[in-house]
Amino acid sequence: MTKKIMTKLLAVLLGVALLPLAACGGSTATTPAPQTEAAKPTTAAGTEQETTSAEGDSVVNVGVTNKLSTFNPLLLDATEVAKYAQGLSFLPLVELDSKLNFVPMLASSVETEDNITFTVKLDEKAVWSDGVPVTSDDVIWFILNLMSETMSNSSFSTFYMFKGFDDETGMVPDGTTEVEGLVRVDEKTVQFVAKMPLSLETFQNTFIRYILPLPKHVLGEMTPEELKTSTWFNQPEVVSGPYRMTEIDPAHYVSYVANDKYFRGRPKIDRLNIRVRTPSQILSGLKSGEIDFVQNTMAAVPQEDFAAIEALDNVNVAFDNPVTSNIIFINTKKIPDVKMRRAMLMAIDRQQLVDGLLLGNGEIADGFLTSASPYNDGSLEPVAYDPEAAKELMAQVDWDASRVLDFKVNSGDQTFVNGANVIAAQLAEIGIKVQVTPLDLDTLLADASNHDCDMMAVQYTLAPVDPFPDIEWLVAYGEDSWTCYDNPEVTRLLGLTQQATREELTQHYMAIDRIMQEEVPIINTYVLGSFGASAKRLQNAQASVYGFFNQVETWELVP
Repeated sequence: MTKKIMTKLLAVLLGVALLPLAACGGSTATTPAPQTEAAKPTTAAGTEQETTSAEGDSVVNVGVTNKLSTFNPLLLDATEVAKYAQGLSFLPLVELDSKLNFVPMLASSVETEDNITFTVKLDEKAVWSDGVPVTSDDVIWFILNLMSETMSNSSFSTFYMFKGFDDETGMVPDGTTEVEGLVRVDEKTVQFVAKMPLSLETFQNTFIRYILPLPKHVLGEMTPEELKTSTWFNQPEVVSGPYRMTEIDPAHYVSYVANDKYFRGRPKIDRLNIRVRTPSQILSGLKSGEIDFVQNTMAAVPQEDFAAIEALDNVNVAFDNPVTSNIIFINTKKIPDVKMRRAMLMAIDRQQLVDGLLLGNGEIADGFLTSASPYNDGSLEPVAYDPEAAKELMAQVDWDASRVLDFKVNSGDQTFVNGANVIAAQLAEIGIKVQVTPLDLDTLLADASNHDCDMMAVQYTLAPVDPFPDIEWLVAYGEDSWTCYDNPEVTRLLGLTQQATREELTQHYMAIDRIMQEEVPIINTYVLGSFGASAKRLQNAQASVYGFFNQVETWELVP
């Protein structure tokens, strides 16, 4: 976030206190120093070694449709699959459950009295797999390395909100051992201290849900540069979660073995694999038993396969809340005319896309709030498809009809690739030429960050309980965001959400969605009906948008 945005937020939030983070105590136990060579797969790409197991071991395979970008929690990006893949070995402090409640993982409680200081108590029983307690020192050491200048993890730039972190980047100098905003109260208590008020929901969802502490007693002697390149993360010796990673090939799979010393109880499933497949392979994988579990946000299952999967006699299907939208992010610097962006919105027949691509398993919304959001009061009617009105608006726009817009989309989502071509045809009808370019997810996000496109579309899941951080990043960062959009009123409303009642939250977020509908920095093409599936032989496993791995240790295979 830029200092300009920071200044605006501080002006809105002036006079309200922020949260302190209490640091945790550490252990003096030592282990051999990890390797520090550049990380690389431990097996040859394309092999199927992820299915191997000791004789008699139980094995569960989770199917995903995007490659795994990183296995180092210090390099965690914004993708769901990376968070959950890492979280199996390194637990977050808290997680959402299927009912959108925050539940403890490494933490046992999270409290604040002033929305400035947040006290996080760690589970007294939480230990690393070598028996050493998980402490507040692990949490603080992890965060200071996560936000080190060498790590440069832009996904966590919102740490600028805490005392002691850079006002613009959220970073700290390499080698920093303490900051004002992280306070070690005792061995199991950490306080976070903020520069401005934060709601408890934002603190939990934006920050500590993505904090996956690492064992300081194992890695504490390494520099940020060594941590950034270490191969230790490919096969970590010490973990806090239910499973330990054993083999990885980012484009194809990651394999795990049960943590015998997991403090919540040894998992009943001996080995677990995350297997990367194309969307078209999910149906056949579930049918053959090659895939046992498909989660709602980590696999883009083709809509045309829903009925066939539901018909399988070996699979349970689960539809969950519509929280994932396929959003078109418009580069407002390259398409600055609001009339043109509104014409684009009116020219896209979104209901046709829902009916044709999603087979009716979805909904239309303008802005960020879906029907699953507790802040959506239902008063905002989506803009209707009206190509004639769109043409009238385009007649008022100074636009070079020969120019071709570069529209980049995720090649891993074939459903939307098809939809993007429909959208291009509909925009052509009002005089806007569009070239659709499918890219793998990593390249797509890199190009969007570099503003190397006119439009970009990707599936985006906003936690219904706290849309604040995503809205802020997407439409309040100006040129630092994908949209390059900057509106002082949006920034003001976002600031107010951090000290608002539930009724006020509804008012503020609905006002933001009305601005999105009017100025169109984004087009919420459609909201997907969330689809997941699990093998009937897999007990205690329920596919859902949130919480599906929270009690993975209870999963069990039955004949």
